[in-house]
Amino acid sequence: MANIYALLAGINIYAAPGIPELRGPERDVQKIGDYLLSLKIPGERDVLIETLKGPQATHQQLLDTWKTHFANAAAGDEAVFFFSGHGALEKAHHAFTRPGQAFFESLVCYDTMAGGPALADKELRFLIYQLSQRGLHITCILDSCHSGGATRNMEMIIKKLSKEVPVREWKDFVFADAVKEADVRNAKDLAKVLPEGKHIQLSACQSSQSAWEVRGSSIFTFNLLQVLQQSGTSLSYADLYSRVKYLVVNRFEQVPHFYAPVKDKIAGSNRLFLGGQTGTANSGNANIVFNTADQYWLLSRGAIHGITAASDNYDLPVYLSDPGTPVTHARIIAVLPDHCRVEMKDPAIEKKTYRTSISTLYKKTLNITVTGQEKEKPGITVLQNEYGHHKKLYNQEGVVLSENDIAGSDYVIVAAGNAYYVVRPNNSFEPAKLQPILKINSGYTDEPAKSTLTNFISISRWEFAKLLRNPTSKTKDFPMSVEFYFSGKKDAVEPDAAGVVNTSYDKTVIDGIEKAEKTIKVSIKNNSEITWYLATVYLGIDFSIQTDLIPEEVVEVKKGDTVFLHDGDELEYVQEAFTRAFNLEYETPYLLLIVSTTKFEIGDLKQEGLPLPEIQSRSQTRGDPKVVAASLRNRSTVLPVTDWCTQLITIKLSNPYYIDTSKKKTT
Repeated sequence: MANIYALLAGINIYAAPGIPELRGPERDVQKIGDYLLSLKIPGERDVLIETLKGPQATHQQLLDTWKTHFANAAAGDEAVFFFSGHGALEKAHHAFTRPGQAFFESLVCYDTMAGGPALADKELRFLIYQLSQRGLHITCILDSCHSGGATRNMEMIIKKLSKEVPVREWKDFVFADAVKEADVRNAKDLAKVLPEGKHIQLSACQSSQSAWEVRGSSIFTFNLLQVLQQSGTSLSYADLYSRVKYLVVNRFEQVPHFYAPVKDKIAGSNRLFLGGQTGTANSGNANIVFNTADQYWLLSRGAIHGITAASDNYDLPVYLSDPGTPVTHARIIAVLPDHCRVEMKDPAIEKKTYRTSISTLYKKTLNITVTGQEKEKPGITVLQNEYGHHKKLYNQEGVVLSENDIAGSDYVIVAAGNAYYVVRPNNSFEPAKLQPILKINSGYTDEPAKSTLTNFISISRWEFAKLLRNPTSKTKDFPMSVEFYFSGKKDAVEPDAAGVVNTSYDKTVIDGIEKAEKTIKVSIKNNSEITWYLATVYLGIDFSIQTDLIPEEVVEVKKGDTVFLHDGDELEYVQEAFTRAFNLEYETPYLLLIVSTTKFEIGDLKQEGLPLPEIQSRSQTRGDPKVVAASLRNRSTVLPVTDWCTQLITIKLSNPYYIDTSKKKTT
């Protein structure tokens, strides 16, 4: 059985004057340490812990302890890093600055701004990657904020700084000797210079929110320990996150955050916490918790996860932990955007957290077909074998594979030239005319076949978001109008009746290199007579899902008010090189608007993009839009949803280099 190596750091009082004092972090360290020690099994599993409290938790001491402590761990062991203290924005070194990426999200060490730096997110990324290369299972638990602005009073403290941490010199980064400044500055893909290691991260809040402590107790750590002590390590990471999330949001404007690299997200989410030896990682995909504030049972999935009004008749089995004999059943009585109200058939059931199982969440079933010339049959067979060996898992995730069923397919995998190409059904399947939409996976072996198929798990989620609708909405016309301003022009363009906005990339010459670029500014105005809560979901051509184009992801928009994406700044687009190389007529990202009469959470929907086709002369890719943190409001009582609806806008960016090969030349 794998051992657990843990590094725990907590800081109440900081060396630098002006940093607000905290009361909970060092107590958090002690409690987390006590819990981890309870997992020790003599003769089977050892638990080795290093703790850094207060003055011990300097930047250098943290790095030194990380290096020496985790050096003793072997492949397969569990490495845990826990930090409780202040978080802050740190002005990014100029080598890292990209559109919308001007700051690091950093952990404030004891000596930060008193002669020492903070622990930047890019440094943590570097340290995690080094550990992952040794085969360790890595879990990071961060109980801090990640953005600027702070308040405190007698009872409640927000764990973040009110000012930015100043920019540092390159030599002060932990990776200064391993990574060249010029390589980062010139990198088109940062992951190739500073790769990301496999890990799971649980954070106290979203980037634009605050992590609270009340009367010396950190809300996030308190609820995390409560769930763990109740369920032990029989919970998957996804279940652990879900349970903690709804315990926290019931009380504060604080939504815990779960992160795993996209290629490991499914496996990482389903893995049992710290490699637990009981329970089934895939058992149950939703939790039922009691909302103490409003006194009702809450199911941690709602309409935006795929539950429809038709689900009212669902008879949900309720389990204490893993599926076996249900302790009772529950009935959905109201479907809200991000959760449901349920009624327990046993009204006297103890008010704790339970599990249930619901299928078809966060997915649209995709019909995928594989095709290729006769000589490519070996590659087709490898792909079919990968699918066949894991058919149940793929089907659960919405991926269904067939052969040569082009007419009934959503996407097509073409085996050609010892590689797998993902194309759309209307594409030509001649090898010389293929127009791939994802990175080409070379080699007819198990790994390229698996990578090709698992990409469709993300695509299924993306297609689900694209098709998200409320068929029972009482709102006839979408209550908000949307205006687009292109390339600094003052004249607004509105979507047509089909929800399409047509524009074209502009040809520009930068440093002697011709590129196609576009800037877009977007405003959204509430034209109705009532207040709505608005979320925006950006669906990228790389199948990414972004939910952070507006502050706090969901904002209140009163009658007549206008909201600007990207805080009113322009969104910068650079045409992908493969669009020109494969002569695609246009790129079509989407903007999904979701409005509701009650506040909801949308962060669970987001996902990272998939690798796009690689072109040797590939231009700079689009930067993620910058999100500016907004001041938090006091949490209001959650009311029954009156209505919610969506609008999908297609942003059609024409390729200025497109050649219409269907037109024959005439003499």
